[in-house]
Amino acid sequence: MKQNQKGFTLVEILVVIAILAILAGAVFFALNPTQMFRDARNTRRRQDVDAVAAAVRQYVLRNLQGDPALISDPANCDLAALPVMDPVGGVDATEGGPLSDLSTCLSDYMAVMPTAPGSSVYRWGVDDATSPTHVYVGVDSMEEVDGDTPDDYYLVY
Repeated sequence: MKQNQKGFTLVEILVVIAILAILAGAVFFALNPTQMFRDARNTRRRQDVDAVAAAVRQYVLRNLQGDPALISDPANCDLAALPVMDPVGGVDATEGGPLSDLSTCLSDYMAVMPTAPGSSVYRWGVDDATSPTHVYVGVDSMEEVDGDTPDDYYLVY
Protein backbone atom coordinates (compact mmCIF):
# COMPACT_ATOMS: atom_id res chain seq x y z
CA MET A 1 0.00 0.00 0.00
CA LYS A 2 1.26 3.45 -0.96
CA GLN A 3 1.24 6.33 1.49
CA ASN A 4 0.95 9.90 0.26
CA GLN A 5 3.10 12.15 2.36
CA LYS A 6 1.90 15.73 2.64
CA GLY A 7 3.62 18.44 4.65
CA PHE A 8 7.00 18.66 6.29
CA THR A 9 8.66 16.54 8.90
CA LEU A 10 9.52 17.90 12.32
CA VAL A 11 13.24 17.83 11.50
CA GLU A 12 12.74 19.93 8.37
CA ILE A 13 10.75 22.54 10.28
CA LEU A 14 13.38 22.71 13.04
CA VAL A 15 16.16 23.18 10.48
CA VAL A 16 14.29 26.09 8.85
CA ILE A 17 13.63 27.72 12.25
CA ALA A 18 17.31 27.40 13.17
CA ILE A 19 18.41 28.99 9.87
CA LEU A 20 15.94 31.88 10.35
CA ALA A 21 17.18 32.42 13.93
CA ILE A 22 20.79 32.60 12.75
CA LEU A 23 19.88 35.10 10.02
CA ALA A 24 17.84 37.24 12.43
CA GLY A 25 20.75 37.33 14.90
CA ALA A 26 23.19 38.32 12.17
CA VAL A 27 20.93 41.16 11.01
CA PHE A 28 20.43 42.37 14.58
CA PHE A 29 24.17 42.59 15.23
CA ALA A 30 24.84 44.13 11.81
CA LEU A 31 22.34 46.93 12.43
CA ASN A 32 23.67 47.63 15.95
CA PRO A 33 20.63 49.40 17.41
CA THR A 34 22.62 50.87 20.30
CA GLN A 35 24.90 52.71 17.87
CA MET A 36 21.93 53.84 15.79
CA PHE A 37 20.16 55.34 18.83
CA ARG A 38 23.39 57.04 19.94
CA ASP A 39 23.86 58.52 16.47
CA ALA A 40 20.25 59.70 16.44
CA ARG A 41 20.68 61.49 19.79
CA ASN A 42 23.91 63.13 18.61
CA THR A 43 22.20 64.24 15.40
CA ARG A 44 19.36 65.75 17.42
CA ARG A 45 21.88 67.63 19.55
CA ARG A 46 23.57 69.06 16.45
CA GLN A 47 20.23 70.05 14.90
CA ASP A 48 19.06 71.74 18.11
CA VAL A 49 22.29 73.71 18.43
CA ASP A 50 22.06 74.70 14.75
CA ALA A 51 18.47 75.90 15.24
CA VAL A 52 19.35 77.99 18.31
CA ALA A 53 22.45 79.37 16.57
CA ALA A 54 20.31 80.43 13.59
CA ALA A 55 17.78 82.09 15.93
CA VAL A 56 20.55 83.98 17.77
CA ARG A 57 22.01 85.10 14.42
CA GLN A 58 18.61 86.41 13.35
CA TYR A 59 18.12 88.17 16.70
CA VAL A 60 21.54 89.84 16.54
CA LEU A 61 21.04 90.92 12.92
CA ARG A 62 17.45 92.16 13.25
CA ASN A 63 17.33 93.54 16.79
CA LEU A 64 20.92 94.50 17.54
CA GLN A 65 21.90 95.87 14.13
CA GLY A 66 24.43 93.07 13.76
CA ASP A 67 26.41 94.07 16.86
CA PRO A 68 26.58 91.26 19.45
CA ALA A 69 27.95 93.73 22.02
CA LEU A 70 24.43 95.17 22.32
CA ILE A 71 23.19 91.90 23.83
CA SER A 72 24.72 93.11 27.11
CA ASP A 73 22.21 96.01 27.23
CA PRO A 74 19.34 94.95 29.58
CA ALA A 75 16.87 96.79 27.34
CA ASN A 76 17.65 94.35 24.53
CA CYS A 77 17.64 90.94 26.16
CA ASP A 78 16.73 91.32 29.85
CA LEU A 79 19.74 89.37 31.12
CA ALA A 80 21.12 89.94 34.61
CA ALA A 81 24.65 89.13 33.42
CA LEU A 82 26.20 87.72 30.29
CA PRO A 83 27.55 84.20 30.71
CA VAL A 84 31.15 83.88 29.55
CA MET A 85 32.31 80.86 27.59
CA ASP A 86 35.77 79.90 26.38
CA PRO A 87 35.46 77.90 23.16
CA VAL A 88 38.99 76.51 23.42
CA GLY A 89 39.18 73.02 24.90
CA GLY A 90 35.52 72.00 24.65
CA VAL A 91 32.34 72.88 26.44
CA ASP A 92 32.21 72.64 30.21
CA ALA A 93 28.81 72.09 31.84
CA THR A 94 29.56 74.97 34.23
CA GLU A 95 30.52 77.44 31.49
CA GLY A 96 28.10 79.84 29.94
CA GLY A 97 24.43 79.83 30.75
CA PRO A 98 21.38 77.70 30.05
CA LEU A 99 19.40 78.31 26.87
CA SER A 100 16.37 79.23 28.95
CA ASP A 101 18.10 82.60 29.53
CA LEU A 102 17.54 83.36 25.85
CA SER A 103 13.89 82.31 25.68
CA THR A 104 12.62 85.89 25.98
CA CYS A 105 15.01 87.24 23.35
CA LEU A 106 14.40 84.45 20.87
CA SER A 107 10.64 84.05 21.29
CA ASP A 108 10.05 85.61 17.84
CA TYR A 109 12.48 83.15 16.24
CA MET A 110 11.85 79.90 18.16
CA ALA A 111 8.50 78.74 19.52
CA VAL A 112 10.09 76.46 22.14
CA MET A 113 13.66 76.23 23.38
CA PRO A 114 14.99 72.70 22.81
CA THR A 115 16.00 70.38 25.62
CA ALA A 116 18.95 68.08 25.17
CA PRO A 117 18.46 64.31 25.16
CA GLY A 118 20.04 62.29 27.94
CA SER A 119 22.22 64.07 30.45
CA SER A 120 23.54 66.68 28.00
CA VAL A 121 22.92 70.37 28.55
CA TYR A 122 22.78 73.08 25.91
CA ARG A 123 24.85 76.12 26.84
CA TRP A 124 25.35 79.59 25.42
CA GLY A 125 27.74 82.39 26.21
CA VAL A 126 29.85 85.26 24.97
CA ASP A 127 33.59 85.64 24.70
CA ASP A 128 33.73 88.77 26.88
CA ALA A 129 31.12 89.89 29.43
CA THR A 130 31.70 93.63 28.96
CA SER A 131 32.04 93.98 25.19
CA PRO A 132 31.29 90.69 23.47
CA THR A 133 32.35 90.18 19.89
CA HIS A 134 31.20 86.55 19.55
CA VAL A 135 28.21 84.64 20.83
CA TYR A 136 28.53 80.86 21.18
CA VAL A 137 25.90 78.13 21.38
CA GLY A 138 26.91 74.56 22.12
CA VAL A 139 26.22 71.28 23.85
CA ASP A 140 28.28 70.21 26.86
CA SER A 141 28.64 66.57 25.85
CA MET A 142 28.08 64.29 22.92
CA GLU A 143 27.87 60.52 23.24
CA GLU A 144 31.04 58.62 22.47
CA VAL A 145 31.29 57.29 18.94
CA ASP A 146 34.16 54.91 18.14
CA GLY A 147 36.23 56.03 21.12
CA ASP A 148 35.92 59.74 20.27
CA THR A 149 33.76 62.19 22.21
CA PRO A 150 33.49 65.45 20.26
CA ASP A 151 32.34 68.69 21.89
CA ASP A 152 30.28 70.88 19.61
CA TYR A 153 30.54 74.64 19.59
CA TYR A 154 28.94 76.84 17.01
CA LEU A 155 30.17 80.35 16.44
CA VAL A 156 26.99 82.37 16.14
CA TYR A 157 28.17 85.87 15.38
